[in-house]
Amino acid sequence: MQELPKEIPLFPLQKCILLPGCNLPLQLFEPRYLQMYEDLQIGAKFIGIIQPKSEVEPTHIDLFDVGTVAEIIEAKSLPNRRYAVVLRGLRRFCIQSEITDKKVLYRKATVSYEKYIMDPSQKDVHLDRDEFFVLLDQYIRKKKIKIKMENIKSIRNFQLINILSQVLPFSVLEKQALLEVESHHDRMEQLITLLKMETYTSGQISENKSDPILN
Repeated sequence: MQELPKEIPLFPLQKCILLPGCNLPLQLFEPRYLQMYEDLQIGAKFIGIIQPKSEVEPTHIDLFDVGTVAEIIEAKSLPNRRYAVVLRGLRRFCIQSEITDKKVLYRKATVSYEKYIMDPSQKDVHLDRDEFFVLLDQYIRKKKIKIKMENIKSIRNFQLINILSQVLPFSVLEKQALLEVESHHDRMEQLITLLKMETYTSGQISENKSDPILN
């Protein structure tokens, strides 16, 4: 993997995580993020995607300690000084300290990648896909979410788990838990638990101690 910067600009996003190996499309229009994008050096452009802890936007919102550094892999200028970008998650990081810089509107931090040195992992997980897609279908019906199943059924198990962890409407804390787990297997178990918590409450699926999805 290419050498990653120790100092990165931070892009806080509520209820949004980016996992290594996954993409995230964004439109930049706020003054602080326009300045951040325009300040990036020519060549590789790195941004730290991280969740704020609060859903309310005070003057200086507290951030979680763990996020994901991403590289801009596509960028397009839009009318009225806006930009459409696609980010590619590279590796999770831990914030060491924030950098005070009164010259800029956005936030910056020094970060460490040591805890997540194995990112991005290509190690797959064992998943009973038939059982899993039944559970997923029940969840998205309850939440009234539109997902084209045919578009995700062909991808590898760990990629399926990562993409769903990013796009499904979990809470801030649930999203952060999915981000911070050690392995794809741990994320799979966490995701299945969250899906079951929602579907069990509606009585659509009966509890089974043997848990066929993970066997």
